[in-house]
Amino acid sequence: MGASELSSGTLWIHLGQGDPEAWQEYYRRYAPRLLAVAKKLGLSRDEAHELPQEVGVRILLGKVRWGRQGRLGDFLAGVAKNLSRLFKSRRSREIPAQPHLLPENLQRPRSPNAHQEETIAMVMFLMDRVGKEFPPQDVQIFELMEIQQYTAAETYRVLFHLEQNPHAGKKSNNQENEYKKLYKKNERVKKRFKELAIAYRDHGPPDEYIEWIRRQAAYSSTGRPPASLH
Repeated sequence: MGASELSSGTLWIHLGQGDPEAWQEYYRRYAPRLLAVAKKLGLSRDEAHELPQEVGVRILLGKVRWGRQGRLGDFLAGVAKNLSRLFKSRRSREIPAQPHLLPENLQRPRSPNAHQEETIAMVMFLMDRVGKEFPPQDVQIFELMEIQQYTAAETYRVLFHLEQNPHAGKKSNNQENEYKKLYKKNERVKKRFKELAIAYRDHGPPDEYIEWIRRQAAYSSTGRPPASLH
């Protein structure tokens, strides 16, 4: 039996086993729908073409589990939607800061959006700082819940690539415990974020902020991602 004749359930098993023919069939059957999801959610062209591969990686690594409730295509579309949110979150942190924020350029006329750009730059810098003090997932939880204003349930689904079930009833005790863990991690990162923000407000940003701005400015002119500060 060829891969094109496999049922969804059998195809899922073969995907988990890394069967090359099954993966070709995965792309043939589901890539067009995942690309449509990406387009609908406003992903860039490069992100859209990356999406089916990212979904596939999570299948291969066993990070998503289809319980065979509903159609496989619907499940994969749900995973793709959650990944799209992560793509947008990642993109929001890659917005390059403007060179006019450098000290030697502060005397030049300010643009109408200068205050907003300065705020974005400082938030990005603070995210970079807390990212050095906390595990990546904890920082991601903070970003989703505080900056993007996701609920605990939405954050949980995004982090673990779960499909939203519109018919779900009350939260289980296990879900409640998982949500509490999210809140605790978010609060720890938020506390440190606020401490740094207050310190910079009262005493001015440290020298490494200016160096960070320079790296971001170089990124905006060269297209090369800036190295993280250590």
